Amino acid sequence: MTQYYGYSDFKQDVLALAKQVEEQFKPQAIIAILRGGMTLAHFLGLYWDIKAVYGINASSYSTERTQSALEIAHVPCLKPQHQQVLIVDEIVDSGKSFKGVMEVLQAQYPQVCFKSAVLFAQKSARFQADFVLKEARSWIDFFWEVDLQGGSLAP
Repeated sequence: MTQYYGYSDFKQDVLALAKQVEEQFKPQAIIAILRGGMTLAHFLGLYWDIKAVYGINASSYSTERTQSALEIAHVPCLKPQHQQVLIVDEIVDSGKSFKGVMEVLQAQYPQVCFKSAVLFAQKSARFQADFVLKEARSWIDFFWEVDLQGGSLAP
């Protein structure tokens, strides 16, 4: 079963996730796990007026939606004043990518307090994000992944 996740739901969820995060954490920078976390990081950066929005590449999925070896690339160069950094992605499935990203960032920046936030998470994931909005119960087709497939806009 596949669930379509549209823009109107996303817009409401970004606000809800932002409020959840700011109750406990005041990020000075945001790192998006690319590509899935890009849209969320962009919107959160706008909401909090944070211009320090970075990206890190982490992938363990093939084009057939199956897990493969984790690859992490393009670790951002954080500025010394960024001591509280929020790492975001759209979903935690197995947790493999997020766990790997957190390990790499904590090793490179041991003085920084990193927190993690996602829109969706699987209960069975081996990585549990600090801030989770919803449980993922099926495969989710995010609007930014499917609406432009084939060069046209989906309804």
